[in-house]
Amino acid sequence: MESALSVGVQMARAMEYFVARSSVPLLVAGARSASDPADSAPKLRAPTPLDIEALLLARSAGSISINGELVDVASSDLPFDGACMQRFFLTYVDLASNVDFRDFEPAPLPLRKGGRRDIYGQSRRRQHFYARAFRVKSRRALETVMPLIAENWANSLDPARPSLVLRTVEAVTTVVQWMNDIGFRRGEISVSMFSVPSAEVAVVKQLEVLTTFSEHGHRRYKRIGLPPEYSVTSAGSGQLELPMERDFQRAIFALLCWHRSGLGS
Repeated sequence: MESALSVGVQMARAMEYFVARSSVPLLVAGARSASDPADSAPKLRAPTPLDIEALLLARSAGSISINGELVDVASSDLPFDGACMQRFFLTYVDLASNVDFRDFEPAPLPLRKGGRRDIYGQSRRRQHFYARAFRVKSRRALETVMPLIAENWANSLDPARPSLVLRTVEAVTTVVQWMNDIGFRRGEISVSMFSVPSAEVAVVKQLEVLTTFSEHGHRRYKRIGLPPEYSVTSAGSGQLELPMERDFQRAIFALLCWHRSGLGS
């Protein structure tokens, strides 16, 4: 039990550190109110996307492995419902393993720019992304966008160059509009196309986004005879307080884990 408690204290302190650094603390719903009795137990709740972000970073920073003990600790030392935490960790392991997306895993960090070492430094941009995605208007759009992303992300993501792989021009239009509503400028949204008919190319160009063409497709498994594919990502200049390129996919990954765990329902 001593080791479990030490892990719990470690997780709680790390969570407090990453949440304290957040510039969008209102996302941390369910925190103890000033009117609550000092000795009252925290109310158990489902974690928000910002909680998920802090939880993943805390686990990575502390090199804590995922097992049944960690689930117990997260629900006993943190104000999260145990069933919710169980669903989240199962979803995280399944999704990360399926696509080999290891950015939030405890591991030595490569030194190249844009690699895993900046996952902590770029956290603030991802927090702004979650906050903007959960504004009233964007939250309604999110309910439409997440199924489109979830449909192909796990089966299509190439971990070496992650992006949102979509199959139809209608899906591209919906996702681009959602990103624009959140705050991404259309000139900072990149759409790469593979085997796309000229009529649909024209539709994408009308969206006024950055467009490129791929000769090999965007899925991690390349096969002859693939249907048209669109690869969407943020190619921002860094002027906005929003995630770019690979870091945008990290935010999408955390949001997808939250969505597939049923934590938003």
